[in-house]
Amino acid sequence: AADVPGDRIRHVDVQIRPIFDPTDDSTFAGFPYSWVNTLKLPTYDYVVRDEVLLRPGDTVDERLLRESERNLRSLGYLREVRVEVVPVEPGWVDLRV
Repeated sequence: AADVPGDRIRHVDVQIRPIFDPTDDSTFAGFPYSWVNTLKLPTYDYVVRDEVLLRPGDTVDERLLRESERNLRSLGYLREVRVEVVPVEPGWVDLRV
């Protein structure tokens, strides 16, 4: 695990990407991929945040990180789910979702 016992969460950064991200692979550039991205229903930041069990100020807990990933996968419409710990300064981390 990337966390150190006692580290606290400074910020939760939610990153929502398109279904077909042209920056991941050039085969996803152009039509019909851009069309699919335009037609999909949006994933709202608050929906993702509601499923993350840790908040700013909380102490990092590996069990809650994994449970947050399970919660997000259980929504059924997210293609890829990761909750990552990013050290930012001594004793503090950010969560990247």
